[in-house]
Amino acid sequence: GKTLEAGILMSELIQRGRGKRILVVAVKSMLTQFQKEMWCRFSIPLVRLDSTGLQKIRRHIPTNQNPFYYFDRAIISIDTLKQNNAFRTHVEKAHWDIIVIDEAHNVAVRGGKRSQRARIAETLAERSDSLILLSATPHDGKARSFASLMNMLDPTAIANPDDYTRDDIEGLFVRRFKKNIIAQLGESFKERDIKQVHAGASATEEAAFDALVDLDFRALDGTRGSSMLYKTSLAKALFSSPAACARTLLAPLERSSVRKQLSADFFTGGRKEDRRAASQILDAAVDELALAQPDSDLCADIQQLAELARRLESISRDDFSKYQTLLTTITSKKQFGWTPKKKDDRLVIFSESIETLRFLRLALAEDLNLKNEQIEILHGQLSDIEQQRLVEEFGKTGSKLRVLLASDVASEGINLHYLCHRLVHFDIPWSLMVFQQRNGRIDRYGQEKKPQIVYLLTDSNNERIAGDRRILELLIERDEQAVKNINRSGDPSALMGAYSVDEQELVTASMIEAGVSAEDAGRRLDSVAAIDPLELLLSGAFNTTGDTGGAVGDTEANKADATTQATAAATAADTFTPLIEDKLSLFASDFDFVRASLDRLSESEGLQSKVDDAKQLIEIQLPPDTEEARRRRVPGFDLRRRFDKFPREVLPDDGVLVLNPKAEAMQRAITDARGEDSAWPVVQYLWPLNPVLQWCQDRNRAAFPRHSAPVLTLLSGLRAGEEVIVTSGLLPNERSQPLVHRWFAACFIDGHFQELEDFDAFVTRSGIAERTLPNRRTDPDISGLQRLVPAAVDETLAAMHRRRARFEDDINATLQVELERLECLKERQLEQLEREFGNVPSKRAARDQRRRRIDATFDRYLDWVQQSMTTSDAPFVQVIAALRTEEGASQ
Repeated sequence: GKTLEAGILMSELIQRGRGKRILVVAVKSMLTQFQKEMWCRFSIPLVRLDSTGLQKIRRHIPTNQNPFYYFDRAIISIDTLKQNNAFRTHVEKAHWDIIVIDEAHNVAVRGGKRSQRARIAETLAERSDSLILLSATPHDGKARSFASLMNMLDPTAIANPDDYTRDDIEGLFVRRFKKNIIAQLGESFKERDIKQVHAGASATEEAAFDALVDLDFRALDGTRGSSMLYKTSLAKALFSSPAACARTLLAPLERSSVRKQLSADFFTGGRKEDRRAASQILDAAVDELALAQPDSDLCADIQQLAELARRLESISRDDFSKYQTLLTTITSKKQFGWTPKKKDDRLVIFSESIETLRFLRLALAEDLNLKNEQIEILHGQLSDIEQQRLVEEFGKTGSKLRVLLASDVASEGINLHYLCHRLVHFDIPWSLMVFQQRNGRIDRYGQEKKPQIVYLLTDSNNERIAGDRRILELLIERDEQAVKNINRSGDPSALMGAYSVDEQELVTASMIEAGVSAEDAGRRLDSVAAIDPLELLLSGAFNTTGDTGGAVGDTEANKADATTQATAAATAADTFTPLIEDKLSLFASDFDFVRASLDRLSESEGLQSKVDDAKQLIEIQLPPDTEEARRRRVPGFDLRRRFDKFPREVLPDDGVLVLNPKAEAMQRAITDARGEDSAWPVVQYLWPLNPVLQWCQDRNRAAFPRHSAPVLTLLSGLRAGEEVIVTSGLLPNERSQPLVHRWFAACFIDGHFQELEDFDAFVTRSGIAERTLPNRRTDPDISGLQRLVPAAVDETLAAMHRRRARFEDDINATLQVELERLECLKERQLEQLEREFGNVPSKRAARDQRRRRIDATFDRYLDWVQQSMTTSDAPFVQVIAALRTEEGASQ
């Protein structure tokens, strides 16, 4: 998935010295999940700055200090940045090596308007060296909207956001498809078990349906805007539940044209706090409106709503056929045969209406004998802490939560599949994108059981309602087709010709309002499904009004047939790959290195640790975080202090760090943790980014005083009279990031320089990585080796200068191409500027402002490229070690 792709990218940048400061921006419900994935699988500690985290910051950091300078790696929600002006200012002032924006479609420019989210994202894009955007729905079919995301990645790439091609944004996007990985993953994707379950409408429901169809609004639907008709929204709500429809009946009272005709006393306490039935509230509104304009169209419309409200209020729980069918589906042994006693058999029930969810919670708790903690509602009005808690609880074996009632805020990104393989659509989405988002919560990689998905529909004798239901059935069938046919278009946008949830709902609404048959609706969808939106978007042949459009870009033959997709793009200068060699090691594995380091620290300082070679487990006992431990410098206290700026969950309560280098063991630990209170695994993944391994490196370096290096005496592997000075050479750029880094072995025989050998070749020749070197604790005479150091350093400097020259030759050719590209792009943007503004005097100020912005953008980018790719002419050379033979030690 895209989260793991982001982790791979970040890990690579960190190991290249380009990922010290990281900021992740995600939706509220995803904070803990994303944070946990980054730590458990990549050892990237992101401090979670949710409501609780922000309160802790205020307690521990001076009010005038920027918290994003205190935490190098953090994760925060886009909504927190929207709502908290102080923290938005703090984050926009800081600079980052990497910024990741998850669910990036939420920050794209939609409809030509820059939302607050889009403005925040655009500002952040200017504050980072590398930007990664992640999305499963990265476009809305409009060229300008997709261009807004591409411009965040590279503001120089697109001259005209309404007219660009694939070549303009080449290298800025990566798209992954289910078909590309299905052969590798095999049975990891289970085939869905999908059922439509129909409920015959009761007599009271039929009366409500008839009343709904008979509605004839003259004022409330008098003018048609860009949204669906109010009558259609009532039908949509009634297809969800009577409670949802009753709430929607009150919506006209909030319109300004209606409010001004009602007294101030009528709104005392607000509509949400009004405990009267909807029919009583509407009757009261009719009474007031009738006094002012007794024969008005508005008064007549509200009177119709009051009558419909009475029909809805007569539908009891027993008469609500779809709810009764839900109960049967859940409890019947022929269907789910579900019981709350099973810890690993949980239910998620989706509805877009919070009123429906509230009804279900009360009704299901009573009819299934569920306690409050066994059934909960997840919706967007909850705080970030509460949303994360519910997601976490639903995936924990030890949790009492059995049924999760979810609005569509839970349909994006979150994992609900650990202990759940059953999902019910209590109401049918009017958007195929919502179908895929909802079903993807349980039908995803890692699901161990066959996903069971149920769609609930109500059958009515009213012909108009029955026709609308058949259109919803058609959407269900189209979603099934998209899932089964992974080698063709699985993009729900392509199947409806609309590229956002709102637009797809309007497509459905327009067919329902027009009263088209299911057959005609199918033909309409077939006509747009034949269009490849990706090719339209990236060929420049799209409609700039947004009637047709595209998808995120692809690579090679990966067309717009994604059921799983991700946009993962870094800045254009990432094409300049630093020439950093793979790290060499004299140890067979990271496990062996950490074990050897702990053995030395245990012997020299008394650090408490255990090593199990068979299980590849390492345990380190950290001291308590007390003033006495700090004062006495208890062994391991400096390691504990490293965790102070990490998420509190990564340090076990007992202070015992458990490390394992095996990926399969780490996966088991992640799974086992779901049965614990914390849900964070006790075991940590041992690999180069783990802080314990980095701490071992630092402690080993600290064992040698400044301006000193170890001397190793070899019994074999060197030539007669040979002595070797191991050095490293580093060429940084003007941003102090490593560009060229090499290790060498300066070889001397009888005190005379022979050659400067690449260190990896020397390791192979000498075999020093294949055996343990004895330490006899002697105090050798090193004066002869010290005399060799200046020559070794000079030879290393000369080699680094030669490597710098080769690097410059290679990079200059690439840079020249880049400079020519930038010059061409700037010229295109200036030409576009002239086309838009010309020489019209009234537009001169706006044209000049745009010109200054273009100049600043290209100047800033050129400066960044120059600083990133210009190497220092003074290489940093370090003496790593000296090696000599046994005979050399006796001289």
